[in-house]
Amino acid sequence: MKTHLSDNILEGDRVKIARHFLKSTGCLTGDIPFWTGTVRAFAFFGGQRIANVQWDGQPGESSWLSTNLVRIQDLQFEDR
Repeated sequence: MKTHLSDNILEGDRVKIARHFLKSTGCLTGDIPFWTGTVRAFAFFGGQRIANVQWDGQPGESSWLSTNLVRIQDLQFEDR
């Protein structure tokens, strides 16, 4: 079974928004593709793992499906 890069994300990890999510939403320019943040906590909802992320330079936290995030140290392994 192939593991997903998001399976390795833990609280405290530095993350970016995954390339596949940015492509699927057409968000390839602007500030959002360059956001970096820190995972503060996880919640489970409907069998999905939701990460609360504090983005650098952004007020408050936001919730993201963990499969739409990638650890900064794993960027080189992300599908293009």
